[in-house]
Amino acid sequence: MRIDEAINLFEIYLLSERGLANNTISSYLSDLKQLHDYLTKKKIRDIQDLDTPFLRGYLKFLRNKLHASPTSMSRKVST
Repeated sequence: MRIDEAINLFEIYLLSERGLANNTISSYLSDLKQLHDYLTKKKIRDIQDLDTPFLRGYLKFLRNKLHASPTSMSRKVST
């Protein structure tokens, strides 16, 4: 499945099933957009191409390049 399709399905799930606050949904979708942008730069389009070493590299990027706080990184992992 393509990453953008999965994000769209997740958004539908959040809106219809979870009953979360709009700000929470916006934060989740913002996190996913940031991940999607990173994946696009790395030329990764499909979920099956993601693996643990890649995701660890993404977290390292967030910490070292974007100076994401531990709280932000924790939310991104949850998302």
